[in-house]
Amino acid sequence: MTSTSLDRDSLKALFQAAHQVLELPEGQLPEGTWTPEDRSLMISTMRRLRKRIDHATAVKFTVDQKLEPLEVSEIAQSDSTNEVEVSISPRSATAWTQLLNLPVSRMSPRELHLRTGYEMEELRAAIHKFSRLRDD
Repeated sequence: MTSTSLDRDSLKALFQAAHQVLELPEGQLPEGTWTPEDRSLMISTMRRLRKRIDHATAVKFTVDQKLEPLEVSEIAQSDSTNEVEVSISPRSATAWTQLLNLPVSRMSPRELHLRTGYEMEELRAAIHKFSRLRDD
């Protein structure tokens, strides 16, 4: 299984990028290997993680080949590492990376900063860390 850990700030940046995906009109979104259901699952999972991250040092995402395409594991807290852990399907790893990149590719650096509170490079760095899930 492939996994990657994101610190609290990186997860918060991803949450902001995910939130901006909701602001993009559905009819103007480019086609990809994702569906509206992927987008909904990403947003709901990021919201659940954001509520839990303040009590942890990081979030560990793991790709689990056994999960159904639109399935996410229960979010768990590791006592030994103080990380919040969640497993997602390979499809979600690919789809979420594409979705998270949309605001970065569609908005100017200034607009992105005003909407998210993060600089373009901070968002790109967080998305890059997350995208490691697709590397095998």
